Amino acid sequence: MFKSIFLALSLLLGLTPLLNAQNRESVKQLDEWTFYGNGTKLLEGHGQYLLKENPEESKGIGLISPKSYTTNVVMRYKAMALTPATVLVAILSASDQGESTNLTLPDNYDGNIKFWSGGCDNYFFAFHNAAHNYPPFVRRFDKERVMLDIAKKNVMHVGKYYAIEVGRKGDTIWLKIDGKTVLKYKDPLPYSGGHLGLRIRGTGGEYAACLIKDFEVSIF
Repeated sequence: MFKSIFLALSLLLGLTPLLNAQNRESVKQLDEWTFYGNGTKLLEGHGQYLLKENPEESKGIGLISPKSYTTNVVMRYKAMALTPATVLVAILSASDQGESTNLTLPDNYDGNIKFWSGGCDNYFFAFHNAAHNYPPFVRRFDKERVMLDIAKKNVMHVGKYYAIEVGRKGDTIWLKIDGKTVLKYKDPLPYSGGHLGLRIRGTGGEYAACLIKDFEVSIF
């Protein structure tokens, strides 16, 4: 019996470095994404990716995918908010306003929300946003700010990993948290495609920080 336990522990300990390496590779791709705002991004050794606002001054930080995607794409990852003030955001189909699927950031972009809410087209999913006194929601941002769907309550807490899935198939977009559909909407005037994004923002003078792991993007 003790020998079996010893062997099991040995296998587990032997696999841990391999699993950490695999997890690290899954989030390493985020180093290729464009980082914006006043803060820090860091690929940690345990297969986790840290995003952290500058505690002194920040208007939001985030990452934007280097490539544009069509209308059939899913972004999956696990996210942990590290401060109560952290608002987590995932962005789909971000592009210059109009028919373009490319996205141009303003020169010296400081991470302010005005760019996302009126300077480009995108689907903007906000969650872990109790600090804004709001449940999860998704807006369509272009020249207008249209609320597409809103959840009944917040389900995420600080210091715990949650499985996030944000995707679209044709004209339908959705957000799942731990496998449960929280937001879903069928857009009669869907965007033709665009870039993916991750964003965090603090509130009430407190900074935002989060960890991300097991990141993947799938197209179909």
